[in-house]
Amino acid sequence: TEKVIPDFALSEFNCIIVGTLHKNKNQLDAIKAISIAKEKIKKIKLHVIGSGDKEYEDLLIEEINKSKLNSYVRLYGYKEDALPYIEKSDVLLMCSANEAFGLVTLEALQSGVPVIGTKSGGTLELVQDGVNGLLYSPGNYKELAEKIMEIFSEKTKLKLMSENARIGARKFSSEVYFGETLKIIERAYKS
Repeated sequence: TEKVIPDFALSEFNCIIVGTLHKNKNQLDAIKAISIAKEKIKKIKLHVIGSGDKEYEDLLIEEINKSKLNSYVRLYGYKEDALPYIEKSDVLLMCSANEAFGLVTLEALQSGVPVIGTKSGGTLELVQDGVNGLLYSPGNYKELAEKIMEIFSEKTKLKLMSENARIGARKFSSEVYFGETLKIIERAYKS
């Protein structure tokens, strides 16, 4: 049976950000971007999954209240399994400027969820700008808002990115890695 996830309405444009609540993960930029994007996308929702730095969480709550985003942003706290939430989303936001090889990013892509991420770190290895997601400059929440509005307004492009995400993520599957490792071992054995 399919898991029922609260606050994920099909009529809304659902954005998600998953990770430890910390300034390095930069959930604050996602919240600020939603504040801008909601002017164009009336039924937008940001789902924030994660726990961590209490002071940073308080800062996020303060920004949500200050910007009157209570009906646009939902903080869920830590979830043992974030995948059902990711799968229900239209787009995943990866706002960390120093993300290594992002497993959350990979999970989103494997689920056919395009990613809007920073032009930095491991995100550049996983997200091809305009193919399976969009990239923006780290720390530039206004550019992030533009990318959210762009992906929302181009439904055909969003659908194509979703398909590309799922297809492109296959190269990171364990079967592919095992196959590549086996080829290396076979070449070494033949040498």
